[in-house]
Amino acid sequence: MKKHQRKGILLSCLAWATLLLPLFTTHLCFFISASYEHIPWCNPYWDQCVSISATGRQLPEKLIFKSGMITTAFISLLLWWGAGQWCLLSFGDKFSRSRKAMQVLGLLAALFLIQYILALGEAGNAYRMLRRTGVILTIAFTFISQVLMTRFIGVMIQEQGKRCLVRLHQAMLTLLVVLLTTAMFSLVLDVMLGSAYKNIDDAFEWIMVLMLYLYFGLLASVFHRQPLRLRVEPAGKDSM
Repeated sequence: MKKHQRKGILLSCLAWATLLLPLFTTHLCFFISASYEHIPWCNPYWDQCVSISATGRQLPEKLIFKSGMITTAFISLLLWWGAGQWCLLSFGDKFSRSRKAMQVLGLLAALFLIQYILALGEAGNAYRMLRRTGVILTIAFTFISQVLMTRFIGVMIQEQGKRCLVRLHQAMLTLLVVLLTTAMFSLVLDVMLGSAYKNIDDAFEWIMVLMLYLYFGLLASVFHRQPLRLRVEPAGKDSM
């Protein structure tokens, strides 16, 4: 019985992969792209530098960027589905609408990330629009899913007395508030500065994406304290 229970992928491993793979991919592609002089050497989190997209537009970094980020999309899809199952085991059908909404939004975020990646490096206004909508909707849907997941964890602390999750929950809330505040501040600067905002737009993009993915590190710690494994089983009498 114990051996059977150990089969499958831990949700915490999926969460860590959702954090580490995109960060490793984008930073590796940055160094490769700069080495080939496709982009300038700089600090993308501070300098008037390059966008994240610019690190994966040309060969050979383009292949690494696309493969790494598409893999990230599929891992995140599994993660959000698993997070929904985790909530189902914890609460039953009590919050079924919010749980299903979180899973659907996670699915949409993954699909729009794939849309963005497939359009990356292609010329034309249509591809530019696909990239722009892909990025915006990926960030928006991921953020909303994270808000819903954080709410579930807060309810679990209140109703089930999971005191081991209090600090993680507070850290999640803080990160989400800082991310939202940064996004709003970025929009205000865009309105106020106009075309001059382009000088700092890329740095805001790097910072917000970093915070968006750092959330999954906190989520991995939550799943480590409340473990659940995902596994695939054949349909039939033996699996019932």
